Amino acid sequence: MGIVPWSGATGRIPRELVQRVDLAAFLKAVQAESALSKFGTFDELRACRNERSKLKQAGVPPFERKRIYRALLAYEGAGVLPVGYRPPTASQA
Repeated sequence: MGIVPWSGATGRIPRELVQRVDLAAFLKAVQAESALSKFGTFDELRACRNERSKLKQAGVPPFERKRIYRALLAYEGAGVLPVGYRPPTASQA
């Protein structure tokens, strides 16, 4: 899978990003990282950072990652975004 084109100018999380990146895992990783930085093991902290870096790998600029995190919190609370939605793989389809 290639780089996801980022369209931050629209003010929305692109559908391609929702389908390719597990946003629920990203949200949990960002939330857990601050707590783990004080009391977690190195492996736990590294797992959070690896999950968080998937947005970077998807081509999302740094200044947009924070906006996505805030949007995910709002969407998750309202239950309107398919957080963590993954497209079916070829074997599932």
